Amino acid sequence: MQTPNLLCKTRQQIAGEYGISTRTLNRWLEKHRINIPYRLIRPEEQFAIYSLIGWPDGVEREQFRRHRRKADPAPAKRLP
Repeated sequence: MQTPNLLCKTRQQIAGEYGISTRTLNRWLEKHRINIPYRLIRPEEQFAIYSLIGWPDGVEREQFRRHRRKADPAPAKRLP
């Protein structure tokens, strides 16, 4: 199965996924010390938000498979 191309989202779109206002989303981001400038939110930033705040209904973790390394580094490989 191929990973779909993810698009940038607005704060309003992400807040809508949680069923909250953008003001509440901004408070949540501040509480979790997620600092994202006021612009479109890239997929790797979305992954960070969803990982810390929780995955809203309708957003599948598998969609972010290729963006996971940018936002959440994989553990180091063991040396032989």
